[in-house]
Amino acid sequence: MYAFEHNLIPQETVGFVLDYREAFFDISIEEHIKIPLFYTQYLDVFGGKKIAIITDNPKDVVIPVLVQMKDKGYASQPFSTLEAATYWVLH
Repeated sequence: MYAFEHNLIPQETVGFVLDYREAFFDISIEEHIKIPLFYTQYLDVFGGKKIAIITDNPKDVVIPVLVQMKDKGYASQPFSTLEAATYWVLH
C-alpha cells in the first residue's frame, strides 16, 4: 500500500514479477478472490500490465491459476522460472 500511496511505481512500468519460490500462499482456495479484487481496485497501477507469479511448489500454482481466471483489466500468469516470467512480462 505504501508504494501506491506515495506513487513509487513508475508510470513506464510494463509489469510485475512476483517471486514466491521462497514463500507459499497462506490462504485458503476460497480466499483467492481477494487477489484479483486487489488488482482491480488498483487498476491505475495494474491496469494493462502483466503480473507474473513465480512458484516452484505444485500446490502453490493453484492460487495463481484461479487468479488468472478472474483477470480483468490486467493479465496474470503463473511461472516456475524467473527467465520465463521476465520474458512474458517484457514481450
